Amino acid sequence: YRLVKEEPAEVSPYQEKLDALSPVFFSSPALALSSCYDLLMIQLKLARKNIDLAYGLLTNYDEKIYNEIQEDEATIDMFADRLSGYLVSLLPHLKDDQHTAIRDEYYRVFSEFERLGDHAVNISDNAKSMADKGTAFSATATKELDVMMKLLDRILDDTMLAFGKRNIEAAYR
Repeated sequence: YRLVKEEPAEVSPYQEKLDALSPVFFSSPALALSSCYDLLMIQLKLARKNIDLAYGLLTNYDEKIYNEIQEDEATIDMFADRLSGYLVSLLPHLKDDQHTAIRDEYYRVFSEFERLGDHAVNISDNAKSMADKGTAFSATATKELDVMMKLLDRILDDTMLAFGKRNIEAAYR
Protein backbone atom coordinates (compact mmCIF):
# COMPACT_ATOMS: atom_id res chain seq x y z
CA TYR A 1 0.00 0.00 0.00
CA ARG A 2 2.96 2.31 0.40
CA LEU A 3 4.09 1.73 -3.17
CA VAL A 4 0.80 0.95 -4.86
CA LYS A 5 -2.03 3.15 -3.73
CA GLU A 6 -5.60 1.89 -3.76
CA GLU A 7 -6.82 5.05 -5.44
CA PRO A 8 -4.87 6.37 -8.43
CA ALA A 9 -3.71 9.95 -8.09
CA GLU A 10 -5.87 12.41 -9.99
CA VAL A 11 -4.09 13.56 -13.12
CA SER A 12 -4.78 16.94 -14.66
CA PRO A 13 -6.31 16.79 -18.13
CA TYR A 14 -3.57 19.26 -19.06
CA GLN A 15 -0.67 17.26 -17.64
CA GLU A 16 0.65 16.26 -21.06
CA LYS A 17 0.73 19.90 -22.18
CA LEU A 18 2.40 20.94 -18.91
CA ASP A 19 5.01 18.20 -19.28
CA ALA A 20 5.80 19.56 -22.74
CA LEU A 21 7.24 22.66 -21.04
CA SER A 22 10.50 20.82 -20.67
CA PRO A 23 14.05 22.19 -20.76
CA VAL A 24 14.79 19.31 -23.15
CA PHE A 25 13.20 21.45 -25.88
CA PHE A 26 15.49 24.44 -25.29
CA SER A 27 17.79 23.10 -28.01
CA SER A 28 14.81 23.23 -30.43
CA PRO A 29 13.23 26.63 -29.78
CA ALA A 30 10.42 26.06 -32.28
CA LEU A 31 9.27 23.03 -30.26
CA ALA A 32 9.61 24.91 -26.98
CA LEU A 33 7.58 27.83 -28.35
CA SER A 34 4.99 25.44 -29.77
CA SER A 35 4.51 23.96 -26.29
CA CYS A 36 4.02 27.46 -24.92
CA TYR A 37 1.50 28.26 -27.66
CA ASP A 38 -0.53 25.14 -26.81
CA LEU A 39 -0.80 26.18 -23.15
CA LEU A 40 -1.59 29.77 -24.07
CA MET A 41 -4.49 28.63 -26.25
CA ILE A 42 -5.86 26.48 -23.42
CA GLN A 43 -5.45 29.40 -21.02
CA LEU A 44 -7.33 31.72 -23.40
CA LYS A 45 -10.12 29.19 -23.99
CA LEU A 46 -10.55 28.59 -20.25
CA ALA A 47 -10.63 32.33 -19.53
CA ARG A 48 -13.19 32.91 -22.25
CA LYS A 49 -15.36 30.03 -21.06
CA ASN A 50 -15.20 31.44 -17.53
CA ILE A 51 -16.28 34.89 -18.68
CA ASP A 52 -19.29 33.36 -20.42
CA LEU A 53 -20.13 31.26 -17.36
CA ALA A 54 -19.68 34.21 -14.99
CA TYR A 55 -21.96 36.37 -17.09
CA GLY A 56 -24.63 33.68 -16.88
CA LEU A 57 -24.33 33.69 -13.09
CA LEU A 58 -25.45 37.32 -12.99
CA THR A 59 -28.97 36.29 -13.95
CA ASN A 60 -29.04 32.64 -12.89
CA TYR A 61 -26.69 31.91 -10.00
CA ASP A 62 -25.50 28.31 -9.61
CA GLU A 63 -22.97 27.35 -6.93
CA LYS A 64 -21.65 24.47 -9.06
CA ILE A 65 -20.78 26.84 -11.92
CA TYR A 66 -19.26 29.31 -9.45
CA ASN A 67 -16.98 26.55 -8.13
CA GLU A 68 -16.07 25.49 -11.68
CA ILE A 69 -14.95 29.05 -12.42
CA GLN A 70 -12.81 29.07 -9.27
CA GLU A 71 -11.18 25.75 -10.22
CA ASP A 72 -10.52 26.89 -13.78
CA GLU A 73 -9.01 30.11 -12.46
CA ALA A 74 -6.57 28.10 -10.36
CA THR A 75 -5.56 26.26 -13.54
CA ILE A 76 -5.20 29.53 -15.48
CA ASP A 77 -3.00 30.96 -12.71
CA MET A 78 -0.88 27.81 -12.60
CA PHE A 79 -0.41 28.02 -16.38
CA ALA A 80 0.70 31.63 -16.01
CA ASP A 81 3.26 30.67 -13.37
CA ARG A 82 4.61 27.77 -15.41
CA LEU A 83 4.73 29.79 -18.63
CA SER A 84 6.47 32.69 -16.95
CA GLY A 85 9.25 30.52 -15.58
CA TYR A 86 9.63 28.56 -18.79
CA LEU A 87 9.78 31.64 -21.03
CA VAL A 88 12.41 33.24 -18.78
CA SER A 89 14.48 30.05 -18.82
CA LEU A 90 14.10 29.74 -22.60
CA LEU A 91 15.44 33.21 -23.42
CA PRO A 92 19.20 32.44 -23.20
CA HIS A 93 18.72 29.56 -25.65
CA LEU A 94 17.17 31.68 -28.41
CA LYS A 95 19.56 32.66 -31.19
CA ASP A 96 17.05 33.66 -33.87
CA ASP A 97 15.43 37.11 -33.70
CA GLN A 98 12.10 35.66 -34.84
CA HIS A 99 12.08 33.17 -31.97
CA THR A 100 12.92 35.96 -29.54
CA ALA A 101 10.05 38.09 -30.91
CA ILE A 102 7.60 35.18 -30.52
CA ARG A 103 8.84 34.54 -26.98
CA ASP A 104 8.39 38.22 -26.13
CA GLU A 105 4.83 38.18 -27.52
CA TYR A 106 4.00 35.08 -25.49
CA TYR A 107 5.44 36.68 -22.39
CA ARG A 108 3.14 39.69 -22.87
CA VAL A 109 -0.04 37.77 -23.65
CA PHE A 110 -0.01 35.13 -20.92
CA SER A 111 -0.58 37.82 -18.29
CA GLU A 112 -3.40 39.31 -20.38
CA PHE A 113 -5.08 35.91 -20.67
CA GLU A 114 -4.62 35.42 -16.94
CA ARG A 115 -6.24 38.82 -16.37
CA LEU A 116 -9.29 37.71 -18.37
CA GLY A 117 -9.65 34.83 -15.94
CA ASP A 118 -9.39 37.26 -13.03
CA HIS A 119 -12.22 39.34 -14.48
CA ALA A 120 -14.38 36.22 -14.73
CA VAL A 121 -13.72 35.51 -11.04
CA ASN A 122 -14.64 39.09 -10.13
CA ILE A 123 -17.90 38.84 -12.07
CA SER A 124 -18.72 35.49 -10.46
CA ASP A 125 -17.92 36.88 -7.00
CA ASN A 126 -20.32 39.76 -7.64
CA ALA A 127 -22.97 37.30 -8.86
CA LYS A 128 -22.50 35.25 -5.68
CA SER A 129 -22.81 38.36 -3.54
CA MET A 130 -26.00 39.38 -5.36
CA ALA A 131 -27.44 35.88 -4.94
CA ASP A 132 -26.55 35.84 -1.24
CA LYS A 133 -28.28 39.19 -0.75
CA GLY A 134 -31.25 38.28 -2.95
CA THR A 135 -30.67 41.22 -5.29
CA ALA A 136 -30.86 41.32 -9.08
CA PHE A 137 -30.24 43.74 -11.90
CA SER A 138 -33.15 45.75 -13.26
CA ALA A 139 -34.51 44.93 -16.71
CA THR A 140 -32.74 48.00 -18.11
CA ALA A 141 -29.43 47.04 -16.54
CA THR A 142 -29.80 43.48 -17.83
CA LYS A 143 -30.34 44.79 -21.38
CA GLU A 144 -27.25 46.98 -21.05
CA LEU A 145 -25.25 44.00 -19.80
CA ASP A 146 -26.47 41.99 -22.79
CA VAL A 147 -25.18 44.67 -25.15
CA MET A 148 -21.85 44.74 -23.34
CA MET A 149 -21.59 40.94 -23.44
CA LYS A 150 -22.29 40.84 -27.18
CA LEU A 151 -19.51 43.35 -27.74
CA LEU A 152 -17.20 41.40 -25.45
CA ASP A 153 -18.00 38.22 -27.39
CA ARG A 154 -16.98 39.94 -30.63
CA ILE A 155 -13.76 41.16 -29.04
CA LEU A 156 -12.95 37.70 -27.71
CA ASP A 157 -13.82 36.10 -31.08
CA ASP A 158 -11.33 38.47 -32.70
CA THR A 159 -8.78 37.72 -29.99
CA MET A 160 -9.10 33.99 -30.62
CA LEU A 161 -8.64 34.55 -34.35
CA ALA A 162 -5.81 37.03 -33.95
CA PHE A 163 -3.79 34.93 -31.56
CA GLY A 164 -4.89 31.45 -32.55
CA LYS A 165 -4.76 31.87 -36.33
CA ARG A 166 -2.42 34.87 -36.60
CA ASN A 167 -5.26 36.75 -38.30
CA ILE A 168 -4.03 40.33 -38.74
CA GLU A 169 -7.48 41.66 -39.72
CA ALA A 170 -8.96 40.28 -36.50
CA ALA A 171 -6.11 41.86 -34.54
CA TYR A 172 -6.92 45.28 -36.03
CA ARG A 173 -10.60 44.87 -35.12
